[in-house]
Amino acid sequence: GGDGSTGVPYGQIVTDNDGGGAGVDVVQRGAAEDRREGGDAGPVVGPDTDTAGNKSAGAEGDAQLPGSKRYCVPAMCKRCSEVCKSFTRSKMNEASVLPLKNIHTNQTGILLGTGASLDRYVHSDFDDEGNPVVSASIKSIIYTKLAVDYVVFSDRAGPKGYDKNFRSIDAYKARKGKFYLHFTSQKTFAPGSNPKWCRRGGAQAIEGKGASLGTFPLVSDVGRYQFGSSRSSIFIALQLLLYTGVKRVYVVGCDSSIYSGYASKSGGAKFPGNGKPSEVRKIKEAWAEAVRQMPVLYPGVELIIVNPMGLNQLKGVKKINLGKKPRTLFAPPPGTPPLAPTSGVRPDAVTRRLM
Repeated sequence: GGDGSTGVPYGQIVTDNDGGGAGVDVVQRGAAEDRREGGDAGPVVGPDTDTAGNKSAGAEGDAQLPGSKRYCVPAMCKRCSEVCKSFTRSKMNEASVLPLKNIHTNQTGILLGTGASLDRYVHSDFDDEGNPVVSASIKSIIYTKLAVDYVVFSDRAGPKGYDKNFRSIDAYKARKGKFYLHFTSQKTFAPGSNPKWCRRGGAQAIEGKGASLGTFPLVSDVGRYQFGSSRSSIFIALQLLLYTGVKRVYVVGCDSSIYSGYASKSGGAKFPGNGKPSEVRKIKEAWAEAVRQMPVLYPGVELIIVNPMGLNQLKGVKKINLGKKPRTLFAPPPGTPPLAPTSGVRPDAVTRRLM
């Protein structure tokens, strides 16, 4: 999983020492180019290291953190170089996301999309060992009765967006955390840019670098820096879930297929198809990029695709087919009680929050 020219693993982080995103991109260029320019390539750091490569600790470590970090991902084109982007420190994420770091260490995560295959999934609050599972999802999951621990609402536009569904979205209560996304460079794109909406919806704002259908790296340290990959809001939820420290992630309802439509229990009749074929292709590419980054950013974390559909050809991941009838992934020990409180839209809150 390494870069043949530089020896730096795919997905590794390069620090911008000046804090302004103008640092040397050592992953994208080779060692020969570094020598020609006569400059030091600079340190390669991990999610919890400072610019000198030392482990950070507490406030002292935070003070030493750079103003921005650069994450890289291999381009899908064989002849193309890696794509690297700089992500700045985010006070918003330090307030909203940093407290979640490793809060679910060694638990099982469920990433819930809203594709048609979601209708074949029966949720269980516990895994086979009786340990609580952690779920994260997006958008129209609010129209299901599935238990969701963390939910992310991204764009405002479209049939599933905030503008057309704000009453239900504002009234929705997740079991552990509810987040409205904010893009610094696209302040009219996402609901998290409006503090009033966050207060009205009882949500915390989180910051991403920007919405893009282009190649976009994942970011591991989303508690201190902007979120990465944003071709689909599901990748924001994925980064959030990984940050909580889960040991494996089951991907459910992420069909990446223009033919699948949306899950009927997530308001399928209300929403049109999955967009243009080019957009679906870009999302598939983003999954391939994520699979190549994860071993570096999250060593040992397993990614498992459930009822793969459009992701059936995705390489480097385990796949599980539950069949055509609704089934659960787990069989918790007998007598295991359900978790509480449950998530969902509270009808009384719709009116109260909008008064």
